[in-house]
Amino acid sequence: MTVLFSILTILVLSFSALIGYRAIRRQRARRRRLQEEELAARQQWRREMRESEFASLSAHSVPRSDITQIVETDGEDMITVTEIARVTMRPDTVWASITLSTREKDYRTCQTELDTRTRTLTDKIRTLGLPDLFVASSEFRIAPDYDYDRKMFNKGFNGSHEFTVKFSLTANSLETFYAALFATEDKAELELSFRLSNVTDAKNAAIAKAVELATETARAAAQSAGQQLGKLISLRPTVAVGTPRQHRFGSPEQLLMREAALRATDSGSAVPSIEAGELEVVASATMRFRFA
Repeated sequence: MTVLFSILTILVLSFSALIGYRAIRRQRARRRRLQEEELAARQQWRREMRESEFASLSAHSVPRSDITQIVETDGEDMITVTEIARVTMRPDTVWASITLSTREKDYRTCQTELDTRTRTLTDKIRTLGLPDLFVASSEFRIAPDYDYDRKMFNKGFNGSHEFTVKFSLTANSLETFYAALFATEDKAELELSFRLSNVTDAKNAAIAKAVELATETARAAAQSAGQQLGKLISLRPTVAVGTPRQHRFGSPEQLLMREAALRATDSGSAVPSIEAGELEVVASATMRFRFA
């Protein structure tokens, strides 16, 4: 009986050791597989970053002196070219963010005040005849006045109504809007940005230019190597639109004081000179060709 028990004990221990050994092998294999997958993913990420590093930057952060092309040979019968192209366009749309604020003794008075001022201003804007006019509320908020330093509520309510006004940028539309805004509402906060109404056309133009440059570069590189450019194997375009230009104005009351001073001295204009500037669309094209 003792011998049989010893044999069973040895078998159990051997079986446990075998299971443990197999578990260790599986764990090592899994760790090795994860390391290989991580290495492959890292290499793929480096290739993608190398191919699209230029187009991943915004139009305003890419210095014009940077190299704008990458040429690589893939083996003996392939060539990969990356080119970057810039298309400059003038914004044709104005986005105005207007915020009306007030502080009243109770909730109903605060809401009534905001509603009255908003209706008066939007009705005035709609009478200006601005092209492609669009008006929409962005945020309406009324909350008790809370003192965070003393951690207590004060008497009264703070209210704000933010809404967006969009219209086409023409010769006098911006000046007309600005003058009417501050003639009607002397406590508004204003932020202007200038954008493209049709971003798709601008992107397509930039991509077409990048593809054309990449094709010309690939053909020239192939001829320099004594080869002829053959069939296109792959094309990877990327595009980035420049950040819209924004103009934030301070307290409108301060602006009105400045304008009043200008009018009193018969110098300057009541409406400031605001330039929309230009926007850049940056595109890159990574093209892979086979030699003929």
